[in-house]
Amino acid sequence: MSLFGKNQDKVYLLIDIGSGSLTVSFVLYKRNDLPVFLHTTTKDFIITSKPNGTKLFENMIKTLEGSLDEITKEGRSHKYWKSKNSRIGGAVISFSSPWFMPKTKHIQITEDKPFIISQKFIDGVVKQEEVILLGELNETSGVKEDFEVIEKNIVHMKINGYVLKNYIGHKTNVFDAYLCMSVISQGVVNKIYDTVLRHTHIPKESILCHTFPLVSFSVLRDLYSNHSNFIIIDTTSEVTDITLIENDIISNTSSFPSGKNFVLREIAKSFGVSVEIAQSNL
Repeated sequence: MSLFGKNQDKVYLLIDIGSGSLTVSFVLYKRNDLPVFLHTTTKDFIITSKPNGTKLFENMIKTLEGSLDEITKEGRSHKYWKSKNSRIGGAVISFSSPWFMPKTKHIQITEDKPFIISQKFIDGVVKQEEVILLGELNETSGVKEDFEVIEKNIVHMKINGYVLKNYIGHKTNVFDAYLCMSVISQGVVNKIYDTVLRHTHIPKESILCHTFPLVSFSVLRDLYSNHSNFIIIDTTSEVTDITLIENDIISNTSSFPSGKNFVLREIAKSFGVSVEIAQSNL
């Protein structure tokens, strides 16, 4: 709820994009109250064969189009809309693999003389790391493709070896932080922005993008604050993500290209049936 600032009595669009399924929701965020799901729809991509990147992208966009078309029509049947205008406050999109590439960077700055931690200082450090990451991608990818950094969050910080709730304005000789960054193909994210705008009139400036590993880590860290070392396993349709948390820090994220649909295709192949029948049998 803190994503949207103080004015939370509005409806927001939440989109979760996986490797073979997509969920879209209208959620009412109310002041001093729990959020209310007004409407949710989940749709699967085509799973008849192992998809390549192009086919997976085409199926995802087609599924997003259908989901947004459904929610903008059926989603407004909730009684909340009877006395309200149809304006949506904004949108949050969560990506699972294989749509993004993650990187956790350990940043340590040590100076002989104490320096002040300001928001300008933090923003400068993050911006510098963003430029470095994009430069590395351009050198190593071997593909002429533009990338967009959709996530650049400091998840852990120490000043002179101590963890503080409020670090702005403090002096230190040692700045120690862990920065989680994620990049996505600009062509992919721009197509998603255009699709959302066409169906909901939400502009790019009102859309926040995150990745599921960081979202799930943030939630689990708060729910189970007595655990600082754990593993998050997210098995989606085509990919399984494994996120290692050490000392309340995302130390590594790895993926392997097998998920629910791999099991379904193997059942279909072994028994000589369609994927739909295999899913029913499972």
